[in-house]
Amino acid sequence: ARVAVALHGVAGYLGGDNFVIAFPVQDQTDRQTLTERFERELTTYDVAEGFAPSAGVVVTDDLTTSMAILYDRALVALQEVKGSYTKHVAIYDELRHERERENQMLLIRAREGLSAHEFAFYLQPKVDIQTNKVVSAEALVRWIHGGEVVPPFKFIGLMEETGYIYALDRYVWEAVCAWQRSLVNRGLTPVPVSVNVSRVDFYFTDLAEHFAQLVDRYDLPTSLLGIEVTESAYSEDADFVNDVIRRMQGKGFVVYMDDFGSGYSSLNMLRSVSVDVLKMDKGFIDQASTDGDPDAIISSVISMAHRMGLPVISEGVETEDQRDSLRAMGCDFVQGYYYYRPMPVEEFERILREGDNVER
Repeated sequence: ARVAVALHGVAGYLGGDNFVIAFPVQDQTDRQTLTERFERELTTYDVAEGFAPSAGVVVTDDLTTSMAILYDRALVALQEVKGSYTKHVAIYDELRHERERENQMLLIRAREGLSAHEFAFYLQPKVDIQTNKVVSAEALVRWIHGGEVVPPFKFIGLMEETGYIYALDRYVWEAVCAWQRSLVNRGLTPVPVSVNVSRVDFYFTDLAEHFAQLVDRYDLPTSLLGIEVTESAYSEDADFVNDVIRRMQGKGFVVYMDDFGSGYSSLNMLRSVSVDVLKMDKGFIDQASTDGDPDAIISSVISMAHRMGLPVISEGVETEDQRDSLRAMGCDFVQGYYYYRPMPVEEFERILREGDNVER
């Protein structure tokens, strides 16, 4: 009886590849029956070449809601399964939609914040594991909004998805170079600072030329600006990325492979990439601490990198035991809370002024 009720409705062709079906459901059981019936019927067309139907479903108890609004919500649900080969039906989720609206508002605020200079960079030192002295640092973006620091995980991924990360990255690159120049002008001897390059940055500008012009504008040697490229950048077009990196190296920049081991890379991958320094993802350290593993994988990565002439930086070092273990395995540099947390530039400048803990 419930199935019969679920099938009583109206259907029509809207235009393009779009159809609309409207009919009543009474409770959650009807909704489940609806979804299963849609999924079952739509999968029968999978074998038809070039035809992969999918459906966005919206269920409402408010009969005053206009059909136009219901249709828009169904389209929102449809985006979840559009192009999927394993799932054909999605039901509109108000909470999910609210999160998407919040993300859009966050993106708008981020764009406004960039114009209002709410973004800055902190510096996290990289330390020579043998001497325990600072040799360089990494610039990490921070967003100060309404007097509070917005955690990077809340906006970095969203800005990468929309491509707006390029504007943010370019802002940080410029700020780092301007700061390095100010150090020289004030009589302080700087150390190299590396900046992060997002995957989308490779497609928004000629990175090699952009960085060359940047250091030239601030009259800095290329040795003061390192380039950190996340390993995920190699997942789409490794040949193109390698070509760009080789041109950056040709202009004198040191290029790091960042987050090695976080998901895409392998030891064999190291043979085909053009980098100068390998940064092991903190996941290696975390996993070794959790499993009590004798660090065989970490040791293999370090050994392989050294055979290829690549120094190794281990990220996420938080304890003395971790540092000692990495030192025994021949790791070259470390970065993590055991030595230093990310800090404002003023605090980093105090380290430079004191000089005792700096290896130039």
